[in-house]
Amino acid sequence: GVPNIKLDVFDDRGDARTAQDVAHAIVRSGKYAAVVGGINSGTAIPSAHIFEQATLINMSLGATNPLLTRSGHRWTLRMSMDDDQLARDTYRVSQDRFLGQPALFIHDGTFYGELTANGFASAHHAFKGEIAHVKNLGIEGDGDLQIPPLSRGAAAVLYLGGMDKFAIKVIDRLPRYIHWTIVSGDGACSEPMAQETARLHMALVCASQERKASVPPSGSAFEQAYKAQFGQQPGQMAQAAFDAVALLVETFGKQGRSASSAVLSQLKSGGTFAGGEGQITFDTRGDNALAPAYLYEADKGVLMFKRRLR
Repeated sequence: GVPNIKLDVFDDRGDARTAQDVAHAIVRSGKYAAVVGGINSGTAIPSAHIFEQATLINMSLGATNPLLTRSGHRWTLRMSMDDDQLARDTYRVSQDRFLGQPALFIHDGTFYGELTANGFASAHHAFKGEIAHVKNLGIEGDGDLQIPPLSRGAAAVLYLGGMDKFAIKVIDRLPRYIHWTIVSGDGACSEPMAQETARLHMALVCASQERKASVPPSGSAFEQAYKAQFGQQPGQMAQAAFDAVALLVETFGKQGRSASSAVLSQLKSGGTFAGGEGQITFDTRGDNALAPAYLYEADKGVLMFKRRLR
């Protein structure tokens, strides 16, 4: 192991400016070998530029914006799956059930929503060989849906990029004489969305990186120890944080405290590391190619776990 390991905790308050201030303070101190954190993209991306200039390894836990690792930041790693890949994998594992059904692709006009809808559309083209036309309905969801003429009782699928507030407004506008299945990414994979689709007698298939209540325990040593100490299952980011710290400690232990460049090279070499929820392997861009995510289906207004995407 590595002697004299010390963990310090900083709070960026989910605010981009605060995150930058924290990053500058970490760099100025000169005493840190690596940074684990950046729960969301809004804080991780501004911080990544600062850590890049300081050649300080930073490992984000939950930032899902692809730009985090596609902006030339060599010193940035991501434990989670990005939104584009989540949409593509969701389409890949669910598309067989929708064979022959008309498909609509919509989003709310936000960067996240458009990215997710385009991920679905790209996967649709790859699997079906069909060009998908993606429609921007605006943040209020009141744009023209342009639903093709369908007979009463026909089945159709709506691929949706956006948050649940937007999604609920949209599905409330859908004609009831069609049997709809709604497919969404993380933003609309929520209990309110499950309840609304149940009320409207629609099906909901969605994917999230969050371990919701219906996901069976992983049985990892960390999960068992956490539950024994705190009396509850660890939260969404706890296992990822534990794995990230353990991985950095192990790698610095082999390479030495001052060998940051060697550590980074080893982490991005394509090797496989053991994590609490499965294997971890970083590609040359810094993304965890085996990041876990979960497919859910709504059943009577409750999101039920169906399978892991990876």
